[in-house]
Amino acid sequence: MTIALAATILAACGGKQSSATEGSEDQAKETKQDASKAKKQEGVLKGVFSISASKKVHFSQGNLQYLPATKKWQLAKNQYDYIGLSNSDISADYDGWIDLFGWGTSGWNNGGNAYQPTSTGSTPMSYGEYYYGHGANDITGEYANADWGVFNAISNGGNEPNLWRTLTAKEWEYLLFKRPNALQLLALGTIGGVNGLFILPDDFEAEDVFYTLGDRDYSYGSLEFDGKCFYNKYSDYWSSFQKADMKDLDALGVVFLPAAGDRIGKSICSINKFGYYWTTTKGKVAWNYSVNSTYSAAAIRFSGEGVSLIYGGERSDGYSVRLVQDIIE
Repeated sequence: MTIALAATILAACGGKQSSATEGSEDQAKETKQDASKAKKQEGVLKGVFSISASKKVHFSQGNLQYLPATKKWQLAKNQYDYIGLSNSDISADYDGWIDLFGWGTSGWNNGGNAYQPTSTGSTPMSYGEYYYGHGANDITGEYANADWGVFNAISNGGNEPNLWRTLTAKEWEYLLFKRPNALQLLALGTIGGVNGLFILPDDFEAEDVFYTLGDRDYSYGSLEFDGKCFYNKYSDYWSSFQKADMKDLDALGVVFLPAAGDRIGKSICSINKFGYYWTTTKGKVAWNYSVNSTYSAAAIRFSGEGVSLIYGGERSDGYSVRLVQDIIE
């Protein structure tokens, strides 16, 4: 049935007649909206997470990854995936994936001298006035393009810039510690031997499914030292799943952040023991948290002992990135 004929029949039945042009415009508008919605939905987990009293987000399906040789960005296929030791091969022409990045290294020239995803230098003087971010500024607002998800098209996440972003320190703080029932919505655990942090959606009932941080008895467990970091060798209060369970957890909207370790220069450490995830918030100087730092940035850190928000992450260190999309209601 043609658009014109459909309009005539509608008018005859008492409906409002539309012109063929109006119908075509409406159809084109709906098609464009559907395409935009599909792009936003690609790579998005279904869980809803409060990051303030009035804002909610969806998380991406996995950690951010980058292929230097082709300058391609993607989301890890599975939530528990991480690159690990191969991050040490990082270089501008490396033909392999990396997933540990210096702060603000989206590829956008932010006024510093180390802004490429493959930047590895750790000496501030070699980067001029600023390095890894433009001085004492967050990578939001005027500097939002330094955020990996804002500046770049994520190939399996809509493949357009400005579809994703990284949470601020305040947003992470609210999500982890201040939203209603917060500690009952966090759990340390493992998926098929991959250790990490489970973040449960706002409406999740964790009873009999997870040992949450609100349930843990911290008198249990023992710390061991691996030469650099302390970690908990026991998993008495860890939630344990197999990789085959991830599909069911995805369906429930559960987020899992793997303990992917960190990179210092080209050295990789703490794999499967510690997780470090960047925020978009500048750091503080260690001796006075009221003073902003041009050398550090805020991140979340977790291990077998718990979860914390730190403001002294060295910007040159390689940390993981997990992107989000805002829910517009």
